[in-house]
Amino acid sequence: MGPSTPPPRPADGAPSSGAPAVSPLDLNRPWLSERPVAWPVLPSVDLATEQARSIQAFDLPLLLVRGRNGTVSVHLDRCPHRHVSFCTGGKPPQVEGSVFRCPYHFQSFDQSGRCVATLHGESGQAEHLVTLPAFEQDGFVFVVVSRQLFSRQQPGVGSAAALQQARDELRMPAEYARELSDTTAVDCLHLFEYRYPIGSWPVVITSGIDHTHGFHVHGIAKAVHRVRRWLGQETLSGMHMVCDDGERSVLVTYAQYRESLQAYWKVGGPPNLWLNKLDHGLYIAVLFVPDDAGSTTMRGCLYVSGQWKLLLENPAMLASLRELSIHNSVEDRPFIESQMESLADGRIPVGNASVNDAPVYRYFRYLEQITGTPVPFHDKPHAIDLLRQWDGGGLASAAVAAGPLSS
Repeated sequence: MGPSTPPPRPADGAPSSGAPAVSPLDLNRPWLSERPVAWPVLPSVDLATEQARSIQAFDLPLLLVRGRNGTVSVHLDRCPHRHVSFCTGGKPPQVEGSVFRCPYHFQSFDQSGRCVATLHGESGQAEHLVTLPAFEQDGFVFVVVSRQLFSRQQPGVGSAAALQQARDELRMPAEYARELSDTTAVDCLHLFEYRYPIGSWPVVITSGIDHTHGFHVHGIAKAVHRVRRWLGQETLSGMHMVCDDGERSVLVTYAQYRESLQAYWKVGGPPNLWLNKLDHGLYIAVLFVPDDAGSTTMRGCLYVSGQWKLLLENPAMLASLRELSIHNSVEDRPFIESQMESLADGRIPVGNASVNDAPVYRYFRYLEQITGTPVPFHDKPHAIDLLRQWDGGGLASAAVAAGPLSS
């Protein structure tokens, strides 16, 4: 009798018969979705009034600007004059009211992207900035993107109705809206920001759409465990999962906290938001912002209310929490390197989800709904590929459905 093998993989994400074929979601570039999707790229707390900031997201250089009246706008970070960054020289441009100026040749623009003055004072026919659809909601700055935005023929952002639909479909987790939206009772603090991959590992972590697990999440999870032990509470065990179709979210909590919902992870709503509730009045929110096809920036903020406002008066405790949060998980390194050995090009396949990991699998099914794009669950290595070396494909060949082997 031959070795046992897993059952055939279901055709997840395959279009129904008669439906037009849709290219699967590129998990290295998850922002290339069929329909516009609102991605949070920055916690609101990280962009002050009359401030500009340059970030990398969606393989694009972006300039985020907050004017004097609090309005946020997002532009391509390239001045149309010489295509240089507005942060040339290492400093962001100054913002006065709603106007900001490129430091290279002093072209000035307003938040609509309109050039209001060139070096020589002209405006009229001057080229304007490329401005992207963006808005601020629930404590985050969102940018709306889809495949159409990156079209070779005619880049565009879609109809006003499509953009409104992207905003309407955010469906932030109910606990977040209920407990964290009262800005008079809750303070939001910057916690950390760092980019993966980091260090000297010979590995590329593809963009962070698969943010519900992976070694970069484990570091934060361990920080949460250590904080809970510091609070005198038990470490986490006994996972329990609840799926919410209305929110398109997955809640992972633990048996001993199921009633109070202390110490839980929740993913959903926006495609790259992860929430962790450590205690009543103490949350960590993490954004996994895909920089490009090879790396992800993690941005974390801390929400405190009630008794936890004591953190505001304890810089040493905040510093310790930040240090814990950005600590790379050395314990996971042998597992990551072991996985790398079976991958010909040294890339860890984001989207390596299956029914073996139910929360991640369910979240990816939600992702198909959010993006209108099928997720290629099968495009990943499989153990049976060890037996498929006769065709020259070796371990790098695409995995196919594995049926029972003949006895």
